[in-house]
Amino acid sequence: MGSRFRFLLFPAFFYKRNYLQVLQMPDKKALTHNSAMQDKYVNIAEIPTRILTLGKWIEEPFDAAKEKEIVLVITGNPGVPGFYTAFITTLYQQLGRKLPVWIIGHAGHEEPDGKLREKVPQLSGNEHRYDLAGQLAHKIDFFKQFVPEHVKIHLIGHSVGAWTILQLLKREEIRKQVHHCYLLFPTIERMKISPAGKIFTERIERARFYSKIFYLIGFLPYAVRRYIINHYIQKWNLPDAYLDAALKVANERVLARILHMGQDQVDNVYDLEVDWIKKNKEILKFYYGTTDHWCPTSYYYDLLEKIPEIDAQLDELGMAHAFNVRKGPEMAAICAEWIKNNGVKGEETDLKDILMVTEQN
Repeated sequence: MGSRFRFLLFPAFFYKRNYLQVLQMPDKKALTHNSAMQDKYVNIAEIPTRILTLGKWIEEPFDAAKEKEIVLVITGNPGVPGFYTAFITTLYQQLGRKLPVWIIGHAGHEEPDGKLREKVPQLSGNEHRYDLAGQLAHKIDFFKQFVPEHVKIHLIGHSVGAWTILQLLKREEIRKQVHHCYLLFPTIERMKISPAGKIFTERIERARFYSKIFYLIGFLPYAVRRYIINHYIQKWNLPDAYLDAALKVANERVLARILHMGQDQVDNVYDLEVDWIKKNKEILKFYYGTTDHWCPTSYYYDLLEKIPEIDAQLDELGMAHAFNVRKGPEMAAICAEWIKNNGVKGEETDLKDILMVTEQN
């Protein structure tokens, strides 16, 4: 497999080399699996879905008198939580290991091993379950099943996860629980005419064709598949901890669902919902990149022009759109500071003390 197949293995689809900044990973030790992390598949919207948590598992009971907040992260596309382990681990640590941190990916973007895999519906005949509307319904079901009614939520959305959050706020039962939202590198408008969107549109059919190679790879023994993927992990100097996530993505069925969702995003995420953002501006924080080809800096300035009072910030660290691959800890530290400063009423002092102790250590 040559370099033409990189976009099929990692979350940086369709970028030319100058777009693919995520391959400049400085330290493989920066991303390790935290021993306190819980990692399981649960049934959400009748689809086995991988959930990672730190601090408290989603099915554990909450003490309503003491446990009043959680942090919930919604991934971009590909929706594979394993690509965010450095981000959520650092976030949990920066918050003094006091607030539970949960992350949910997208339905069908990875499959469990064994017989449980058979319960993940194929794309054919189930397209509606894997498009934007289906993924939104998937997140709504997660809220219904697992988010306690008394807790306040710090929502973090990356890329299309930001769009998802804006839609979730339209559900009154969810909106009343949301304390604040942090929308990172938000793909919430004009995706098709963005530089990356143009590349996606140009290469989508080619990508579908090349993805078929993973159907053949699927017949190889697991050890051989692992060796092949690990070869590229090492070649591209990516963290070893990405091996499992990459193996999950390197699957023809999974890639088909990922591309299906991506096509729906590019085709239908176009108009900025100015009135809706204005209505919710008190709980929204936008963070744009300076090298992001999905939501270029012009989108940031356009947002400020349309809604001057909006809380929006331009990145100063040179992070790529896929920050989770290269700059997860750095982004987590920024998010932790925001959460500290936007603590639930009565908890602000505790959070500030937590961060102060963490920084001293």
